[in-house]
Amino acid sequence: MDSKSQRAPDREECAPNARGDSARDELSRTPTETVHSMVRLFNEGDLDAAQALLSPRVVNHAAPIGTDSGWRGWRAFWESVRRGYPDFHASIEQTCEAGDIVATQYTMRGTHTDEFLGSAATGRRFEARAMDIMRVRDGQIVEHWGVSEPWGCLLYTSPSPRD
Repeated sequence: MDSKSQRAPDREECAPNARGDSARDELSRTPTETVHSMVRLFNEGDLDAAQALLSPRVVNHAAPIGTDSGWRGWRAFWESVRRGYPDFHASIEQTCEAGDIVATQYTMRGTHTDEFLGSAATGRRFEARAMDIMRVRDGQIVEHWGVSEPWGCLLYTSPSPRD
């Protein structure tokens, strides 16, 4: 590995709360604009438009074991989130771009009003922090890695011992 690929991004490459809803053609979007647009479209519930920002060959390295790690699996998960948490919203707190890689830190919020991951609706609100790393090529996300607070959603969707 050369020294350039090991360096941390310059301060100018990191932008808190940068917006990616550019009206430019998708092939001329920056990687950050592509990722931010996908999050915005998902928040709006426009899953078809959000999915158009995924490469047909996308690989989701964070897909649960035994599930499809391609766009079909990503779409199925999105649908289950929107069904279980119709008011789901992800707020991007910070973004850092280095070449074709975009890292985001965000906060997810929503109310559990329908089944999600096998748990019946609880009516509880949740808030969890997460981070994603995505590789973008030609205006589409081609790879994804992600982590979230391990109990963020499940603590608020599972019945408590008092219930």
